[in-house]
Amino acid sequence: AKKYQSVGYEGFKLKKGNDGHMRFDKEVDEMIMGKNDAINDIIIEFLAWSNNTQWQYLVFLKEAMMGLTRDALGRKITKHKSSQDYMKLYEDSLKAAQRLVHDYDDTEEFMSRFYYKIEQARLAIRPENYAEALANGDDLRGDSPYGVNYVVDNIRFLGDDEEKI
Repeated sequence: AKKYQSVGYEGFKLKKGNDGHMRFDKEVDEMIMGKNDAINDIIIEFLAWSNNTQWQYLVFLKEAMMGLTRDALGRKITKHKSSQDYMKLYEDSLKAAQRLVHDYDDTEEFMSRFYYKIEQARLAIRPENYAEALANGDDLRGDSPYGVNYVVDNIRFLGDDEEKI
């Protein structure tokens, strides 16, 4: 009901349906019901941006759960953990998700997309990606917080001759 009120306030127009009742277009209904991935992504990206610490915590919890899953599959990446530890992480992730997104109010499609985006964030750029890029000759200029035109100064040491630098 809140979503329908908000699209009404935003100015989406109602049209008379075949039964004579006023309705929103099918596209608006799909957007409201969480069936439009592009709209879901916009909402999820906004939630991740506006609640960055909670988003990062969810990504951390998913990463920790994956570590325990890898252990359970026999790779023993971390020390042995019990199923209670996994369940605690799982319960924490559900609570964090409920704080971030009212998952009891949202559709299954939206929540599926929400967890998909968390998994994408979890699998985002890793140190190995930087090492591979550097090995392939990339100077990583596009990743600089100072912009692509930033050039690192030559290293100077105490006692260097300033005339030669």
